[in-house]
Amino acid sequence: MKMLFGVISLLIVLAIVGVSMSHRTRTLSVSATPGAASDAAANGTPREQSQAIQQRVADDLAKAMNQAAEARKGVEDK
Repeated sequence: MKMLFGVISLLIVLAIVGVSMSHRTRTLSVSATPGAASDAAANGTPREQSQAIQQRVADDLAKAMNQAAEARKGVEDK
């Protein structure tokens, strides 16, 4: 009897985790392509999608570097 309850409990936990992960992956796939590159990333060829993602990463990196430089400049001025 204990074994039966253990198996049922395990199946319930696996079902909950599976549903949770499917919701999470849907959310990630929707939020993975916001911004200007979303049109090319959503509707283009794999090459266009790759280039759009690479451009977005490069833009985000440049933005982060500029913010870091401005923050460092502000700290040095004090």
